[in-house]
This record gives sequence, structure tokens and C-alpha cells, in this order.
Amino acid sequence: MRARLFYAAVLFGCSVAFAAEKWQPVPPPDFSKIRLDDFTDEELDFPYYLNLFPKLANSIVEDGPERGFVGEVF
Repeated sequence: MRARLFYAAVLFGCSVAFAAEKWQPVPPPDFSKIRLDDFTDEELDFPYYLNLFPKLANSIVEDGPERGFVGEVF
């Protein structure tokens, strides 16, 4: 029983520590390494969304009551 309590306390402590860390920003795609030839004809819309994804991901609110929701994208 004590071991379970100990492990629960350790897991809780780790989750609080990870929750307190700032999220690393998502870097923009490196289009010097991405070519249109990498995509099939059906996938040619993907580079547009690939360019928008970091803006969306970096706009997720980290703190407060709206944590996890999308904030201002642009």
C-alpha cells in the first residue's frame, strides 16, 4: 500500500512539473527541404496547410481557464 501511495505521489509530482513547463514553439516548415515532387497530385493542397500548422499550434493557450483552446491565430 505504501509503495502505491509513493508511486502515486511521484506521478502527481511529475505531472505538475510537466504542466508548469512552457511549451516549445512549433517551428515553421523548412521549404528548402520540401519539394512539390514529394507530394502526389492529390496531396498538392498539403503544403498550404503545412505552412499554416505552426501558426495554429503556437496559438494554443497555455495557461488560465482557456488552457488548451485556440487563441488568436494571426
